Amino acid sequence: MFFESEAWQKETKMNFFHFFYKNICIYGKKVVILQSEIDFFTIMELDNTQIERQDFVDNSTYEFINSLIPNEKQLDWDMESIAAVRDVVGAILGDKHICTEQEFYPFIEE
Repeated sequence: MFFESEAWQKETKMNFFHFFYKNICIYGKKVVILQSEIDFFTIMELDNTQIERQDFVDNSTYEFINSLIPNEKQLDWDMESIAAVRDVVGAILGDKHICTEQEFYPFIEE
């Protein structure tokens, strides 16, 4: 299988795996979607504008959460909490037809 090959191991040594779930593996800016058990896969990437938008939304969401805390405490950077708030905001904006979820927070569709 490709993921056990020397080429894959060389490639992954230069990249840190961020996420692996079912048939999707995200490392660096690349998303690998496994199509089957054989060595057939697709590599997709977000462009720099999309990555900058994701960073902006995540950072703004983090700042928003912290601005609502009524004391001096701060939320540690926690992507699970940030994503939960971000997803609700994206859904509201989509439901109100202000922007699409893809415009709000670019992602690679399966």
